Amino acid sequence: MLLKYLGEGGNALPASLKCAVAVSVPCDLRGSAVKLTRRSNLIYMARFIRYMRRKLKLKSKAHLAPDGFDFDRLNRLRNFPEWDAVVTARLHGFKDVEDYWEQSASIRYLDGIQIPTLLITAQDDPFFSTSCYPVAQAERSRHFWLESPRHGGHVGFVSSAGNGEYWQEQRISAFLQEHVGQKLEVAACLSVS
Repeated sequence: MLLKYLGEGGNALPASLKCAVAVSVPCDLRGSAVKLTRRSNLIYMARFIRYMRRKLKLKSKAHLAPDGFDFDRLNRLRNFPEWDAVVTARLHGFKDVEDYWEQSASIRYLDGIQIPTLLITAQDDPFFSTSCYPVAQAERSRHFWLESPRHGGHVGFVSSAGNGEYWQEQRISAFLQEHVGQKLEVAACLSVS
């Protein structure tokens, strides 16, 4: 959402927004959804779907889900392509799952980013297809950088420099300092992807 926001906003972003960092973003929603259907990701997919199913049922009890939603069908959904087709696209007014993936994927907005923005995504992220790595966009942009270390999995950059800080924290801090011009401490900011 952050990368899409930055790309859509272009030069119209608030002046107080100086730079941004995103970590392990599925820039191509379709590519990531399909990759997660692979056998090697079944345990993750089952966990994600269980979590989302519970969340939607809670929203329904709070009257935040649409009337007449077929919860029996919800219990049969097994992966993101099915979930996005039956739930996400419908709840958010998209024509279908392909329309949702196309309209919402940040990859199509990256060329519009006009502030220094770093995306850190490991080459061994098990949730991302090749199309999730915006190499071409980073190569042609003056404002958007892709840093793709060989290892790190999905938000798993756990190597330490011996001082208790993880590589990811150090890299984010250095990027922010470079572009904001002052010493900053990186606070833990998590985004569920």
